[in-house]
Amino acid sequence: MIRTAMVGIVACALCCAACPVPCAAAGSDFSDFRIPKNRALLWTFGLNTRANGNDFSAPTSQSSVGALNGTGFTRYSWFSDSDPAFTSLHVDFQARGSSRDQDQQNQTSTPTSSSARTIEFSNRDMFEDWSIFAEHRRYPWATPFAIEASLSLSGDYSQSWISNSSDELYVVPAGTVEYLSGNNRERWTYFNSASVFAATGWGRVRNTTGIYDAMVLEQRLRETGALTRPLSRGGRQRLAEVLYLRGALDTARERPGRALWREIERVLAEDGALQEGGLDPYSVLRAAEPHVGASRGLTSDGVPISPMLRQTGALVRLLVRDTHTNYLIREDAGSSRQTIQDGIVVGTSSGTFSSRRSQPLDRVDGGVSGDIHIPISPPWQFDGSGLVLTGLRKEDNYLSTDARLSLAWLAADRWTASANAAYTWHDDDRTQGATGGDRWSWVAGLTVNWYVEDHTAIVLSVIQYQDWRRGDPGGVPPFDNFHSFGRTLDASLGLTYRFAGWFATPGFFPLATALPPAPPGQP
Repeated sequence: MIRTAMVGIVACALCCAACPVPCAAAGSDFSDFRIPKNRALLWTFGLNTRANGNDFSAPTSQSSVGALNGTGFTRYSWFSDSDPAFTSLHVDFQARGSSRDQDQQNQTSTPTSSSARTIEFSNRDMFEDWSIFAEHRRYPWATPFAIEASLSLSGDYSQSWISNSSDELYVVPAGTVEYLSGNNRERWTYFNSASVFAATGWGRVRNTTGIYDAMVLEQRLRETGALTRPLSRGGRQRLAEVLYLRGALDTARERPGRALWREIERVLAEDGALQEGGLDPYSVLRAAEPHVGASRGLTSDGVPISPMLRQTGALVRLLVRDTHTNYLIREDAGSSRQTIQDGIVVGTSSGTFSSRRSQPLDRVDGGVSGDIHIPISPPWQFDGSGLVLTGLRKEDNYLSTDARLSLAWLAADRWTASANAAYTWHDDDRTQGATGGDRWSWVAGLTVNWYVEDHTAIVLSVIQYQDWRRGDPGGVPPFDNFHSFGRTLDASLGLTYRFAGWFATPGFFPLATALPPAPPGQP
């Protein structure tokens, strides 16, 4: 306990030193954040077609190829979000089709014989994908008691039709011989999936990334002088709410920057901290710079996205999930061949093939999950999660566990560091003790990025993987009881340093920053 307390004290001290925002105020901002009520709807439709053709001709051959492709889609997305409830509906449908036809003729001749060959090929494909996802989460009372339910339906279909035929004619002094052949194949593939999820739990986890983005934005605007004083607590909350809603705004508008910055400026002005005349161009560009690294590829709305997801709260829940999938393949094929000599059919043959395969799968899972997320301070974030899942039907005796921990540190414009660990265990048959198919895996990693603007960047990454497996439940003795163990270590170190870099343009930019230092004794 003493060691834990000391670590917490040291971490809090480092956080306070790394960020100008006081830790007490930061913790209050994160813990008191409430999701603003918002709704969004987006319905889009798209259609695209493409056609091309190619003809080739030579003295002894000619060919013709034509292709046609088309794609159509429609997407519908709606959600309503607030602190006590969240409801969403997503519908997606897409169809793609293609057609390709090819004809080829070849002729050869000699003084005593000749031959002609004609080949026709046709290939047509169709693909359809659709999905429906509905989700609802509610906190019906003031206590943090949560009810969740979701429904997921999807389908993935494909059809193909392939046919080819050939006609070969040989003319010789003794007569004529003609060979006619044809093949066709049709294939249908259908994959359907349905999943129902229900859970109830105690606790609440909120996405508070907007709080951190608001803190960084406030700090940068104070550096440029756009803000004459720190924001009040209410002003910072309002700014965080605006940034929290940017995702929905980006979904509904193709150019969300104008609307977002108009709201940002209004919030800053209402708080009384905005300088006279509003935001100047330099302040806006400074605010738009990424948290860490070069400024290539800015966001669509001009506000940088935090490289860390900032969440706060804890939640423990009981969950049940029912999943059904069905994979169906149907195939038909046929072929024929005919031989004609001097106009008389002297041989014929044909054959057909048909198959149908179905692979249904039903699974009912149940278990317990838990999450804890602590924004220790503006630059520090701790996240942990755990899951225990088991089959609820008699034939499903597996038991799976998953645990994950991460600690991340982000100091805007300079540092990012993260440490992650994950452990999974799968007991293939929890009622039979050690059985083939039991396995575990372990992953631990550390990543550090240090960026000092314009001259230094360091990237360090170390990741280790370990996995173990006990045999193969479907194997043949004695190979069904072998043990396997693997370990992988991946380490990388990158360093870039710009020794010198300057430019000179008379009449622009201060010489102190545009030119290298002058030698001693020279102006």
